[in-house]
Amino acid sequence: MIYVTVQHQKDFLAFNLPHRGEPFADILGSIGILIPPTNFSLSGTDQIIVKLAAIDDMGQILIDRLDKNLPVTEWDALCGNLEKAFPFGYENVPACIEIAQANTPEEILWLAKRIAFERAEPDKVREEKWVEMKDCPYLLGWHSGGETRLANNPEAVADFICAAGQDEDVRITDPSGRFILDTFGLYINKCPNQEYLKNELLPVLIPKQHIVEAQAFGSEEPQMGGM
Repeated sequence: MIYVTVQHQKDFLAFNLPHRGEPFADILGSIGILIPPTNFSLSGTDQIIVKLAAIDDMGQILIDRLDKNLPVTEWDALCGNLEKAFPFGYENVPACIEIAQANTPEEILWLAKRIAFERAEPDKVREEKWVEMKDCPYLLGWHSGGETRLANNPEAVADFICAAGQDEDVRITDPSGRFILDTFGLYINKCPNQEYLKNELLPVLIPKQHIVEAQAFGSEEPQMGGM
């Protein structure tokens, strides 16, 4: 997945992620690095030079998206979990991570587990009636310009709809692309999770729709009922 080289003074060290073999504390100590592995980041320091090279597409997407200031132990845990989730190859998983804009180990692992579940349990996936919002680390808003990463809260969703929905229909999905809702301009078209729609989103969305309507029609009074 990832090949790591570390230079400390005149000494060099190389290892793969996920790592198998001696504990990180021992191999780092072998070249005089006494920083605890949980504090040793892959960004390096003034005295320690760290270089990363991708062994495969998954390694490259992790190098591109993850914060190099994360400790080596977090990188290693993520690489190990991804390897376990996809023992027969990653196929299009790196591309899915890129499209989904996943940026942290937690987000990448959530997405990877979802993809693995969909591949292993297609019948259970077909039985799912809607997305459970509490399970999503963040959301994606889709429009003609591509996708926009959104916080998973009604305020962020409503703001996106009232901004992008003035010019076009929009769609909201979870990071794996599962449908949450779409709109007809500013107004909700379909939303299978009616509990989320009625109890969480609409109380926030409708007042914002009224503001946009008033601005569009040059009046302080709303022109439509919203939804």
